[in-house]
Amino acid sequence: MSQLDSAVPRHVVTRAKNATQHPGYILTGGEGHTKRHTKAQKAADDQHVEEEKRASEMAVHEGHNHIAVFQKKMETDQAAARVDAPKPTHPRPRPCPRPIKKAVKVMETSNLTMAEDKAISTNSKGGGARGKLAASANVDHPGSDAEEEV
Repeated sequence: MSQLDSAVPRHVVTRAKNATQHPGYILTGGEGHTKRHTKAQKAADDQHVEEEKRASEMAVHEGHNHIAVFQKKMETDQAAARVDAPKPTHPRPRPCPRPIKKAVKVMETSNLTMAEDKAISTNSKGGGARGKLAASANVDHPGSDAEEEV
C-alpha cells in the first residue's frame, strides 16, 4: 500500500505554459480592465461622446424634416390631382355593334282561331302539356313559337 501512496502526488502541479495564461480573458474580451485617465482626458472623452450624441440627434431631426417636406409636397400634388381629375360617371350600356333584326311574319288570323285557342286552354282537365302549350302559344303570330324559344 505504501507504493500507491507514493505514486499519487499530494498537490496539483500546474504546467509552466499555463502558469501565465488567463483563459477567462477571452470570454470577457478585456472588459475587466478599466482605463486609467487623467481629468483632462476624461473631460475630452466626455465631450467627444456628447458631440457624437448631438450629431446623431441632428441627423434624426433632419431626417424627420425631410420626411415632413416630402409629405407636404405629396399632399399638394394629390390635392392638385383631385381638382384636375374628371368626375366619375355612371356606367352606361354599350350599344350592340350591329342591330339584330327579327323577321316579322304577317299572318292573318281570325277571331275564330283565337277563340278556339282560348277554349282549348280552358277546357283541358289534366293540367298536362296540352294546356300549357295552348296557354303559351303565341296568339298574334302562331308560326313564331320556334323563334321565341331560341
